[in-house]
Amino acid sequence: MSDHLVDPKMVATVLAGIPEVRHDTLLDLINSSMRQPITVTESANPKIRLFYIAQRCLADEEGRSALMQAVQFLAPDTRQAVQLTRWLSPAAPLLNGQEEQRIEGLLRQCRVGNLPAIFHLSIGGGARVLPRALNDVHSVYSYLLDLNARPGGLPPHLNFVAHISRDLLDQEGPEAAELVRKLRTWLFQQRDELNRRQDAQAADQLDSLLHQQPPNLTRDDYPVSLIVQIDRLPTPNDHRDLHQVRHWRQFDQTRWCPERGEDQAVPMTEVADCVLALIREADENWAYDAAGPLTLEFVLSGELINLAVDQWPQPARHGLVPRALGADYEVVLRSDTRLRPKTRHGHWRRRWSHLLADRGNTFMVPIEGVEDLNALQDQLLREQSMVACVLSSPPDREPGRTELGIALDAGLPIMLWCRDTDRAGDFRVTVNEAIEAPKLKKLPKSLQHLRSSAHFCGNAGLLWDDPYHPIPEESPIVTPQ
Repeated sequence: MSDHLVDPKMVATVLAGIPEVRHDTLLDLINSSMRQPITVTESANPKIRLFYIAQRCLADEEGRSALMQAVQFLAPDTRQAVQLTRWLSPAAPLLNGQEEQRIEGLLRQCRVGNLPAIFHLSIGGGARVLPRALNDVHSVYSYLLDLNARPGGLPPHLNFVAHISRDLLDQEGPEAAELVRKLRTWLFQQRDELNRRQDAQAADQLDSLLHQQPPNLTRDDYPVSLIVQIDRLPTPNDHRDLHQVRHWRQFDQTRWCPERGEDQAVPMTEVADCVLALIREADENWAYDAAGPLTLEFVLSGELINLAVDQWPQPARHGLVPRALGADYEVVLRSDTRLRPKTRHGHWRRRWSHLLADRGNTFMVPIEGVEDLNALQDQLLREQSMVACVLSSPPDREPGRTELGIALDAGLPIMLWCRDTDRAGDFRVTVNEAIEAPKLKKLPKSLQHLRSSAHFCGNAGLLWDDPYHPIPEESPIVTPQ
């Protein structure tokens, strides 16, 4: 996007009007930001010398950026610096004065939950942090106008507005809906302008953001996820009790597209250590620069559904008691496809939409169970607002096993149970507030807090099944032998 024309004479005139700018100092500052220092034609006339500097800097994107940085250093926040920044901005070809005022007026009306995370996502991660002075949507947008896009990438200010419009989708009311409509209309116009300028790659990225559903509609942050599937391997006469550990990395924070990792076959006694190694690898590598937290999802079959993965102890440090995995991470269980047949997916998706709209309710099976399980099935099928169910017992035994099957058949996406049956009553009292709308959408985070603060809530299982987060069937990555 460096082909927009800026007259070097106009730039030189503005530079000459800044008392702090001397051509020798300006050139030194510019060269400090250049990979290769530039030289310019000598002239006894200071304004002509500034013209030669401007002419050389306007020749490429690196020079424009170096000139902007130099002026902002010498004369920050001055009228001349603001004017030059607008002329030299990478976004200049996409904006005119009237258009800029219109979009800025819309952005001043926007209120979002996690501005630093959206900023981090808009610049593609990395070490840059949101400046403290930027505390509203409009000021962040203005700041991003002056950042360069990566080669072939979407300009950061467009990436930012696209994520703002997606964040507003979760807000109710006609004002938010109208803001989303106007922002999306503007973004589609920007996509068309990118195509007109033959910047197809950036246009495609923007089009994807406009058409894909955000991956985490129940949240106001931008997590990355490690998904782990554990299955017993059919190995007769093998005393090792081998289990297959598959995993996927979900690190794209704009769409759900988990990537398959390498499968491992290990004895059951080593499964926890295997998973802890995957978590450590995520924290130290692919999830290190993420804008949001690392969450853990475990896909378990019926025979393993009550596996207390959230209770696995992490390596202790400083001689302290090891902390449970579920105290430091949001840990949820996912239903195996064998547990949730495809014929019931329509009910599942409809109930999830009730959860997103804060219209979902929780059914708490009496702690002593129910006498008529058929009546329980009829009630759950009839009451479509039910999205969650607290089981009377763990699902690896009766009656919890049958209650889980009934709830899954009815399409409920959320199931919760206490593994310590002696403390089930205390557990229900503690989670009662967390399972009511609208807090129900934040149940994984609420349960993490409870696991780390209330002992009798520590040993709890949470099945949290987003129907729009399928696990893709792909060939695993295999380490060459």
